[in-house]
Amino acid sequence: MDKLARFHHINYHPNASGDQIPVGKGEQQSPMGDLHMHTSFSDGIYTPEEVIRKAKKRGLAAISITDHDSVNGIDEAIETGLSSDIEIIPGIELSAMCGNLEVHVLGYFIDHRDKELQDYLVFFRTQRIKRAREMVRRLNDLKIPVTIDHLIDNAEGRSIGRPHIAEAVLETGSVNTYLEVFHKYIGFGCPAYVEKYRLDIHDAVGMIAKAGGLSFIAHPSDVLRDTVLPDIIQAGIDGIETVHPSLNNQKSKYYRGIAQEYYLLESGGSDFHGGKRGDDAHIGSYRIPLDYIDAMRKRLVA
Repeated sequence: MDKLARFHHINYHPNASGDQIPVGKGEQQSPMGDLHMHTSFSDGIYTPEEVIRKAKKRGLAAISITDHDSVNGIDEAIETGLSSDIEIIPGIELSAMCGNLEVHVLGYFIDHRDKELQDYLVFFRTQRIKRAREMVRRLNDLKIPVTIDHLIDNAEGRSIGRPHIAEAVLETGSVNTYLEVFHKYIGFGCPAYVEKYRLDIHDAVGMIAKAGGLSFIAHPSDVLRDTVLPDIIQAGIDGIETVHPSLNNQKSKYYRGIAQEYYLLESGGSDFHGGKRGDDAHIGSYRIPLDYIDAMRKRLVA
């Protein structure tokens, strides 16, 4: 039994009680951070300024804007953070592949003006539009009257994703709810679903490192744990998210143990998007000690 499998066997008990409060969730007693937040520059609802105002009201001292495949909201966030006395850590969330599984990788303390990173994001935006065009074509074949021009106009230069397509379909009256669009048309395996372009996990970790940042596994799942987690660690990941709405107390404990066993850093946050997700209550509830952020800084200068 290898080291990771042995740790899994000893420390993870799927049938253990999950009714305890997850680490990072509960009443706030000292300055804390939330390093997983999305804005309208990807698939969030609120502008960077609005997200920061919400975070400030919940007593957070530091946040990271981690938009999907976009850094366009970081400058606005930094400016607002300075006037709001809240630290802004430049971040991003990238989609990557490890084997045949998708992995989301969070990057922190990146130089968001790094040329290689910027070049990739320009390329990725073109791939997103290409994907959206094909999904629109398939929706049109299903007699749903959405247009790519409408999507591009509404995106206003921001990354187009499935949430934007879902909104457009909902506006046509073809479905009754936002989630119905995913369940019937654009969810995985549905008739209008199109695979998106993804980096290899090694390329994602390398790109974040070249941009001066640290890479973290976002919202680790049981599927990753049971299959490719050792490969992700071997790819050179710096840390793992141990606080997230998808992780109960037992799972948070398990991933904290993995972090300690493999000398990984820890991160976490609310994965806030706003809007129809109804996750406003997550801000300030899923949070990390500022000591985690200090440990990241130490790793950067080590």
